[in-house]
Amino acid sequence: MIPKVHNAIFLNPIIPPPPIVFSENIVIIGCSDSGPILDPMYIRNHKEATDTFGNGRLVDAYNEARLSGGQHIYLIRLGETLSEQETYDQLHQAYRILSTFPAHILIPLDAYIDSTLDFAGQLCDFLYDELQAKCVGIIGAKPREQSYDDFVTDLIKNDRMSNGFKGTSDGEVVDKGTVLSVVATEAKYNYGKENEYVATATATYGGMLASLQSHISPTNKTTLVGGVNDDPHTGIRSETISNLTTTWYQLERVPEEIVSVLDSNAEEVDKDNYEIDYLEGRIRGTGSLGETNISYKYSDLNSLALKRYVVFRYNRRRGYVPLRAATAALPGSPWQYIAYSRITAEILARLQYIAQDFIGEDSRYIEQGVVPIIYSELDKLVRLEQIQDYKIDIEHEDHENISFQLDIVPIGQIKSLRTKARFII
Repeated sequence: MIPKVHNAIFLNPIIPPPPIVFSENIVIIGCSDSGPILDPMYIRNHKEATDTFGNGRLVDAYNEARLSGGQHIYLIRLGETLSEQETYDQLHQAYRILSTFPAHILIPLDAYIDSTLDFAGQLCDFLYDELQAKCVGIIGAKPREQSYDDFVTDLIKNDRMSNGFKGTSDGEVVDKGTVLSVVATEAKYNYGKENEYVATATATYGGMLASLQSHISPTNKTTLVGGVNDDPHTGIRSETISNLTTTWYQLERVPEEIVSVLDSNAEEVDKDNYEIDYLEGRIRGTGSLGETNISYKYSDLNSLALKRYVVFRYNRRRGYVPLRAATAALPGSPWQYIAYSRITAEILARLQYIAQDFIGEDSRYIEQGVVPIIYSELDKLVRLEQIQDYKIDIEHEDHENISFQLDIVPIGQIKSLRTKARFII
């Protein structure tokens, strides 16, 4: 008699699986005092974060990303306290794990542009070579220990940002900095409270990016950095409010020329309703002052922005906003704006998702099946006004690979941007 075997699968109807998205998955890698190591965990709320990973920078960064708009967040713990070399080695392992992971925004917390080890190059190599630019990365500058002037000077003269992140692909020189953003602003969180702390605003920026559709530029967009809400998963009312504020007075300072303009027009200008354009050197007021040109040497913010750093400035109407949402692409590159890299990454992620349904199929069936779906998907993005136009050339290299050259015209652009990719099927 053959014994009966009962296979039971228990599904939790309360906690759904992570949704399928193409530009919103944030992966934060860092340290905490407990939890599994090198195991990506999808975290739904603050309670789940602390229950799984205890306390530490990793959990703080989760809160920062969530409060600034991120919804789909994975955490990877490297350990408790690591040296720079240990962090580098553990990140290498983490990146290997993520080689087939649906990551769209990757934030290694203790990886800095100005570290002794080249964390930025390590991240660019992974994003460009392994993930084929289907993901963007965000790193910060090391917490400031020297004077502010020395800090800015060191970042401006940073060899990695000056030289860029070049590599080769199929015998051609490529710019890997197109998939990297470097944040040079620190922030105070829980401002004025006992648990106030300072951290580089990489997670805040990552959460903000994830809250926007990939084709939308985050430049001058409001950063959602606080709130009181009932957690939809636990029902626990959260009083955690994070106020983003720069820790350096110099990053908030208004050039003397602007102060004199405001003071001389004190009766005509609403001082709570004016805006400083650091890039153009203009001040815009709501009174008879109108728009006034100002002349001053590059401010600290402008100097960093022109060097392709992401910095936040204070806008009296919108709060803290990114001055310029740049990538680390070389000067003059059409990929210097993060929105262009993100929409391209989303398209590649969508096409990869389509291609995986044809794994193991006959190449003739792939030609008849996957190619029309790819065109349909790109046509849909045009209809939704996420891109203006596209051109794609698809070819089969063999029975296991499909490669293509894709040209897209982003919203607000005239020229097309070209990328190449190869999918295993």
